[in-house]
Amino acid sequence: ENGSSYEEPDETTAIHDVARKDFLEDYIRACAEAIERGVHLKGYFAWSLMDNFEWQFGYSKRFGLCRVDFDTQERTPKGSAWWYKETMDANGNNIQRLPASPHFSGQ
Repeated sequence: ENGSSYEEPDETTAIHDVARKDFLEDYIRACAEAIERGVHLKGYFAWSLMDNFEWQFGYSKRFGLCRVDFDTQERTPKGSAWWYKETMDANGNNIQRLPASPHFSGQ
């Protein structure tokens, strides 16, 4: 489980959260590579489903795949939520694999 927080001052910025999508894609790619190398990895969880109060940042940074309007409690899926759904539906096969690092010995 992991996630990334970003300042999303308005709904437009939040809905087009490319940086979060890229963050998740990099981690899921690394999970697939670890599995191929023999790591017994059973799953990955994105933090967090919805924007919430964080002890360190309060409401100033947002972690969620879904934007929460804290005044109305309306929830809106962000671009990263739709991408994550597509990725889970494809079992990660929509993620482009990168060439192996020449520094990795495979051991």
